[in-house]
This record gives sequence, C-alpha cells and structure tokens, in this order.
Amino acid sequence: MHRLLFAGLVCSASLGSACGNATRADAPAPRVETTPAASVGPATVGQSPPAFAFGRTYPYEMRTTSWIALDGQPALFDFDFIADVEVTPVEARADAVTLVARFDQVRFVSRIAGSQAEFDKLAVGFTDPYAFTLTHGRVSQVRVAKNTHPLVVGVLRTLSAALQFSSGSPGSKSWSANEFDTTGEYSAEYRAGDTANEWHKRKERYLGVLLPKGQTLPSPEMIPEILLSEGTIRLTADGRPTKVDLRDELRLKNAQAPLCSKTLVTLRGSEARSGRSSGPDLQHLVAAGDALAVNEPYQSGLSTASIDAAKIDGKSFAEIASRLEQLESAARRPSAAKAPRADSEEAKKLAEKDARLFIALGATFRQHPETIALALKRVRNDSPAKMVFVDGLGSAGTPEAQRALIALSSADASDLRLRTTALIALSRTPRPTEQAVAALLSLADHPQLGTQARYGLGTYSRRFRDAGDRISADKLGNFLLDRLDAEQGELLVSESLRALANSGFARIVAIIPRFLADKRELVRVDAARALSSVETPEVDGLLAQTLTQDDAKAVRLAAIEAMEGRTLTPTLEQGLRVATGDSDPHVRYESVKLVARWLPQRSELRATLEHVAANDEERKIREFAKAAL
Repeated sequence: MHRLLFAGLVCSASLGSACGNATRADAPAPRVETTPAASVGPATVGQSPPAFAFGRTYPYEMRTTSWIALDGQPALFDFDFIADVEVTPVEARADAVTLVARFDQVRFVSRIAGSQAEFDKLAVGFTDPYAFTLTHGRVSQVRVAKNTHPLVVGVLRTLSAALQFSSGSPGSKSWSANEFDTTGEYSAEYRAGDTANEWHKRKERYLGVLLPKGQTLPSPEMIPEILLSEGTIRLTADGRPTKVDLRDELRLKNAQAPLCSKTLVTLRGSEARSGRSSGPDLQHLVAAGDALAVNEPYQSGLSTASIDAAKIDGKSFAEIASRLEQLESAARRPSAAKAPRADSEEAKKLAEKDARLFIALGATFRQHPETIALALKRVRNDSPAKMVFVDGLGSAGTPEAQRALIALSSADASDLRLRTTALIALSRTPRPTEQAVAALLSLADHPQLGTQARYGLGTYSRRFRDAGDRISADKLGNFLLDRLDAEQGELLVSESLRALANSGFARIVAIIPRFLADKRELVRVDAARALSSVETPEVDGLLAQTLTQDDAKAVRLAAIEAMEGRTLTPTLEQGLRVATGDSDPHVRYESVKLVARWLPQRSELRATLEHVAANDEERKIREFAKAAL
C-alpha cells in the first residue's frame, strides 16, 4: 500500500504541502494569505434551509477523475472514483445545515499498471459516515472518522466541496465568493447560465492553503497556479445542487519538480425520498471522529518516516541509483533509432519510473543518511546520473544533505557545471543550516558562482524571516543591501536587486527610490521587482508611482508584476485604475487582469472593468474585461 499512501498524501492534503519542494533560488515567491474558517454557531435540530429538508434523503451518483504528474512526465496517479452517495440533513439553523453522507457501491478504476489491487482495498474506508456543515452554502466544517486513509479523506472532502453554492444578492447574474476545497481557499466566480437555475462556476485564484492549527504562515510555494477551471451547476427550484460538473487543472510552478494535477468531478442527483435520521451517525462521528475546520488539513498521524517509506516503496539505494544511471545512460546514447518514440506507451512508462525513482531518491537520503556518502562517491566517479544525485540531495534538504552539497559546491574542481548545480540545490533548501549560510557567504565574490550564491542568500533571508528568525534574516539582508549600495555597473546593480527581491528585506525601502529613478531601464525594472515580497505599507505607494509615471513600458509591467502577490490597498487600486488607461496596450491588458483578480475583494472595481469593456480600443482587452464582470 506504499504507493497508495503516497497518492493519498498528494490527493487529500493541499497540493503544495504534499509536494514539499522549495522555490527557485533565482526568483522571489508570491506572498501567501490565509483566511480563518467560517464560524458555525449552535445548531438547532428540526429546521433547515429549503434545499435540504429534514426527514428526506438525497441520492447522488458521484464520479471523480484524478490525475497527478510531475511537470512534463507521465502520470504518477490516474484513477476514477465511482460511488452512490446518500446525503441526509441532521442539524441546522437558518443559515447553516449539517449533512451526513453515506457511500455505497464504491469502486476505483486505476489506469496505472499494477495499482488496481491496492485501490480495491480502499473501499472499506467508505463504511463510516462523513459529516459536513454548509454555512451560507459554503463548507465551514467537516467530520471524518479517525484513522481514515488520506486518499479517502480527499474524496470525502471533494464531495462536500462540490455541493457548495455561494448565492449572490437577489437578482444578480454574476458575483464572486471565497470558498474552500481539498487544496485551500480560492476565489470563485459565478455567472448565470443559459437556462433557469443553471450557473457557471470558475475558480479565479487560490488565496491560501489548508493549514494545521497554530500555523499561520504557509510556505509561499504552497500556492498552486490555476491553469484551467470551469464548471456548471444546476439547482432544483428550492436551491439544492442536483447536477454538478467541475474541472480543474493546477500546477505548482515554483516547485523544484513542478507538480500538476487534473480533477474532474460529476454529481447527478435523483429524486429525494423519505429517509432515516442520521442522528446516530453524527453522534458516532462526534464521539469517535475528527472535527476539522474548513481551512484545516486532515492529520493522518503519519510520521515523516512513514511518508518517506511510502515514497521509497521498498527499494534500496543501490536499486534506485543503478536504475537512474541506466536511464541516464540510455538517454545519452546516439542510437536514437532504437529508442522508443516519446509519445509511445513504452516511453511513458520509462518516464514514469524515472519520476518515481527521483522521489524515492530524496526520501532515501532523508531516512538513510548513510547513503549520501555512497551517492557522493558515484558523483565523484562521474556517474551518468551525477546531476540527478545532486538534485536529490537538494530535495532531501537535511543537514547531512546540505553538508554534501557544500562539499560539492566548494570543491576546488574544474567541473563548474557540477558546482553550479550543487549550489543551486543548496540555495533551495527550506531550512538552511549555519554551515550552508557560511558556504554561500564564502562564494559571494566568486567570479563564476558569486551571482548564484547571492541569489541563494536572498532566499535564505526570506526563509529566516518567514520562520520568525529576524536576526538571521536581517544579517543576510543587510549584507545584500551593503553590496547593492557599493555596486556601480548596470549588471552588478541589477543582480544585487534580484538577490534582494528574493529576500523581501524591508530596509530596501529606504534606498530603493534612487534605483527606481535610475537612468538605466534594466535597473528600474529590477528595482520594481525587488519590492514584490517586501511587507511594508510604503511599498504600495512606490509601486503605484512607478506604474503611473515611469516612461518605460518594461518598468511599468514590472511594477504590475510586483503588485500581483500583494494585498489590495486603496493606493494600489488607484494606481491600477490609472494604468487601465495607459497608452501601451500591454500595460493596459496586465492592469485589467490584475483588476479582475482583485474584483472579488473590492466590488468598486467593477466600474473600472465596465469602463474598459465599453471603451478600450483593443478588442482583446474589451473582451477580457467583459468576461471578468
């Protein structure tokens, strides 16, 4: 069951936290915001919103398709879930209803060779009831039986998320609302369909991810990018979802090995019928289950060792290393005629094995640190997979792995590519040690490696800041700020600004105006970008001023880019309003995109989009603004 355990950890937790990889060392990550769970007050039995009536049971046919892969690789997991579901209301008040779901005729269909038997064993996980509360049509709490498999939890929460319908004001034809699913909080757009009681739903962006209690600041790389989102919901006359079709495609663009997912969800409701009370089911869950706030992930009780064991799946380091070397050697051979076509089933299976082996490699380094020395020996013996081993050490992220990367990046060797790869991997580590910091500082002036070392120091500064270690964060931030103050050449100044962009160091605000006013366009571009992760209110005015007053299109676009990860303020709003009338169509288009993204938070922006939709001279911009309304 190791492979399914790994699948469950990916499917039931947030997409980002399941991946657990670090951001690129050469680019700042977006800021993350979270929203507290909705509060559900005391429930009263016997009253419910009209959509779900007491004494009635609501049958649904449920089908989901889940596909997960490393970017550009064949699927790691690809399966359907099919079941009959009965939903019964058990508690309610005027604005909330608690429902209990029971599953029958459960089956999985896996399209990954050799995995069907493992999926078949999961059906027993659906014998316990599942309870969830909808407040104003949105999930606010769930209850799950203890020791439920993580993949089962993911399916259960998918059901409750699919039954959400956030109503707009009476008579509205479109509106936006914040909701939660198995990944986290997102902004959703609702639009009226072509027929009565039909609505189209689209996720606009994720605002946060599911977090354990007490954790308030997730890693920035945990926010997935929405590649595609579309859905149709048909309601009964009294407002109950009876036909649901949802499709989402997500990608973790900042992950070391980007992770992609595709999800299809369909629900088909049947005629409600008289049903038994599910009160005993709910009492059972209250007594023996786990209550989770809507923004809280399911804690499976699994240790890091158990999770890594699932990734390793019984393979030894020798097996993993030998197979990686075989794959790398085969990829380099000139006899391409004998190699399988890239789109063939054989090629897809080879790529799938390669992805699984890399995941297993990092887990092996974490759980069996003695294998790191074996990997270093292979690297130094010029193994065909030496770069893969280095990347695996970066994925492991342990102090032992960091020491190995320090040795490789600091070695007095002629293999500059190997040293650079090791330095990049070291820069990505989420919890840098003192030795790792010292290693990057020692390379800051290296003629070939210095730029990457400074980028890595900027990333370390932000990681220390986010972890609450202000002393270490400020030490590295001040080091980079002093370097910036001393540089003169355009390229060196820009590189210093990029390193500070990784740091989000607040003190840059004091000196950044002179770089935003620099005569050199590249310097101004990087100065604007350097403000993207800085958490001080003065930044908003600097970005708004740059957006509305700089003569260079590239600089104005950089200001918009820096705004994207920030919280909307009146200052930013005013700057964007002006920019939607910019003389350059590219600047107008990017400004309109950001206005549309922030529309759910600020309804007053609707007037700006309406003006653009009616008056912009570019048809593409007009159509985008119209679609966003």
